[in-house]
Amino acid sequence: MNPIITAAIVSGCFATASVGLTAYVAVKGFRSTKEATGRAVAAANQDTIRALNAARDDRLWEKRATAYEEAIAYLPFRQEERNLRSSFHLMGRDVGKALRFWFGGYQPPGWGEVQGRLVAYASDAVVDAYRESGAAETKLLPIWRLENGLQPNAERESRYRVIRR
Repeated sequence: MNPIITAAIVSGCFATASVGLTAYVAVKGFRSTKEATGRAVAAANQDTIRALNAARDDRLWEKRATAYEEAIAYLPFRQEERNLRSSFHLMGRDVGKALRFWFGGYQPPGWGEVQGRLVAYASDAVVDAYRESGAAETKLLPIWRLENGLQPNAERESRYRVIRR
């Protein structure tokens, strides 16, 4: 065989192999770049979602903290008002002066507002505890009122009617 023909065949084989390998490397590079870009985009999406959730949680925490502060400030006022109301009611005195003495100029929002903020912004555990305490208060309030003379029973009511006539 002629050495020129052999050299041409060998060169042709190497050229074909190098073109094939170049195409393989190009396809493999394209696929790996596409896969890496997809992972980078997914990671960026996750980071964006985490950042948005953190910002939302911060805004929610501010409102939640305000609702907790409001409720915590209101509870001692409510408890003292209830205690004073029971004893002052029996003595026929105004509870307002005593509350101003203890709490100064504190004017609490209505309990409905406090409840609304707690239910809207509090965590699930706090809302559950709030509902349980409300159910307990509903059960015990009539008994407490009766014991403290704030809810007339039938005998007291009949005496009151006789006095009013």
